[in-house]
Amino acid sequence: MVRFFPEMNTVISLFERQCGNGFVASYDPVLARLAVSEQDSWRGISPSTMSADFNPSPPILAAKFAKCAGQEHILAIANEDGKVAIQDTNLRNEEPGGERALEGEQCHLNAVFDIEWMPRDMKLVSASGDHTARLWSLTESSLVNSQVFNGHTRSVKTAAFRQTDPAVFATGGRDGVIILWDIRAQLGSDMAPRADNCIFSGHAGGPGTPSTHRKRTRATPKIPPNGCSSSITGLAFQDDNTLISCGAGDGIIKVWDVRRHYSTHNREPLPKYSFPYAGTTTLKGFTNLQIDSSRMRLYVNCMDNYIYCYNISTYATQPIQRYGGFKNGTFYIKSCLSPDGQYLISGSSDEKSYIWNVDNPNPLVRLNGHTVEVTSVAWMQSSLETRIVTCSDDARHKIWRIGPEDIPQDELAQYRGNTEYCENYRQEKAKVRLKALEFTPRSVRRLVERNETTPNTVEKKATSKRTFTEMAGNDQQDPSTSYLEIKRPNIETRALEIASTSSSSRSLNTILEESGDDKPSSPSYKVPLTLSDMNLRSPPEPSTSSTTALSSPTINLPNFVIDGDAPHLANVTTNSNKRKLKENVDWLTKIRKQKLLQAAKSVENSTSSNPEDVSLLLSPRLQMLKTSDDGQQPTTPRRRTASRCGSTDGTQPRTPSSRRNSVGPPSTPETSILRFFSVTTPTGSGSS
Repeated sequence: MVRFFPEMNTVISLFERQCGNGFVASYDPVLARLAVSEQDSWRGISPSTMSADFNPSPPILAAKFAKCAGQEHILAIANEDGKVAIQDTNLRNEEPGGERALEGEQCHLNAVFDIEWMPRDMKLVSASGDHTARLWSLTESSLVNSQVFNGHTRSVKTAAFRQTDPAVFATGGRDGVIILWDIRAQLGSDMAPRADNCIFSGHAGGPGTPSTHRKRTRATPKIPPNGCSSSITGLAFQDDNTLISCGAGDGIIKVWDVRRHYSTHNREPLPKYSFPYAGTTTLKGFTNLQIDSSRMRLYVNCMDNYIYCYNISTYATQPIQRYGGFKNGTFYIKSCLSPDGQYLISGSSDEKSYIWNVDNPNPLVRLNGHTVEVTSVAWMQSSLETRIVTCSDDARHKIWRIGPEDIPQDELAQYRGNTEYCENYRQEKAKVRLKALEFTPRSVRRLVERNETTPNTVEKKATSKRTFTEMAGNDQQDPSTSYLEIKRPNIETRALEIASTSSSSRSLNTILEESGDDKPSSPSYKVPLTLSDMNLRSPPEPSTSSTTALSSPTINLPNFVIDGDAPHLANVTTNSNKRKLKENVDWLTKIRKQKLLQAAKSVENSTSSNPEDVSLLLSPRLQMLKTSDDGQQPTTPRRRTASRCGSTDGTQPRTPSSRRNSVGPPSTPETSILRFFSVTTPTGSGSS
């Protein structure tokens, strides 16, 4: 039968998301409201009076919440005197007098270093310094001892249950031995439980005892007193057949296949996988390890003041995250995960405890309230309420609950612990947010980066762009003169537009003068008087004025409107869209263009011999204006009387009237529209 884990099955996870159960929201601001009221601060467990030199304030070394459904609020704590106390965290200390100590059971004659609840049952295992581990059943009145497990030669430091088979658990001791126990196994000759499997020298801190000197026996393996081994400080089952362990000296995390009988077939165990130390210091000992509910991530506390996160689904040797910001000074400091696996809490040697969001390497908040080192922490395994317990060497444990958002000043004295944000968390959160935008559109990324940037980091704006005059190298230009004041429209083109559209009889010189005097303070320009100057492509002659003439950088460029087609369009094929647009002109424009081109060619041949023939290129309207400018009396054009081709009686056709130029004596009739486009060629050339 194949067993499926709902946390690891991707298909089941997708169905959970469709039902709305797979999405977990972040509740960072809620954790900042954690506080300890006066009724939730306890003085640990009452000290043991069995010896004369007892410690009046024994420190608490372990604390765990129950893992049975409906009983998650039950807390078990153990101290240095070997006592274990069970507390209902739903009840508060209502007795006057402040903090009160709990009455616990004397479970061991030495310190209890770790306790572990059996999954889905109200039983727990205690690991003690008296070299034994004991199984306890919780009744309504007290704890009842069920079994005692003897197998270690030194203190038992940690214990872990298999998640799917609660009858199997593992213990690790200071002797470097990892023992797997099955509470259903047959008893030995001395009526004691027998080890199901054993891994000795799993985390050796140096050269161990040679295999030739070890005694072969079927009893529980024993480590020789002179054997150099490392203490087992953390154990966790990844699945039924995989056990992960860490030690206090070698700095290696090892993954074991518990189906192999290491005690029988291999005296020098070889793990299935291993994670080497990822730091750079000599403090490479580990103090605790945790696996999240999905069994994909492993969190290990290290003595170099970091918590390393490994991906145990791929067994990659490099950690995927490293959490810092706390101090890990002793091997008693432990960590714990939230039920949803989104947050990690750990004790610290600086009298505080810290909470991380697992997606951020910097701590989210710090919990203040203890006066000495915080060792053990516990997070209630329930999604209905957030409840955290922190234990300290001052023989006190505090229960943290979500408090009000704003605590009044007169009520602050009633609280024995408060929470504050860490400094580097907000900055690191902004960097993670920007990194998530790596594959987003650039416009959205720039907008987010602009919002995340503070005013202090905004760069200075670049200098203003240079004008065309500055780029052209005109060093004598006044900096206060803008480009709009320098650039002026082409005066020649403007004069032609005014002359062709004006209905008055003003002369061409008058129009050119008015066009050139738009700004009295503008520099002088050469006023063209002939049509050859209007088509001039060469640079204008420099001004003889004492003042340096200012010119536009585009004044010397060819005017494609007057000159005709642009040079870059001369070789364009007829299939081009631009060529098609130029050919879609009316027939009247084509005729006028042909006449002007023929006249231009004639002027080029006759300008040197007879300069007066330049006026032949002017339209009848411009000829009239130029004649008025020379002193002649302009003639107002009259409409030509339409003449019929036949006689009035219709018997004899009439001779059509001769067509004459529109500019002539008063007695000369007006020409037709076809004569308007005709141009008389100079002497020596044929008529057009």
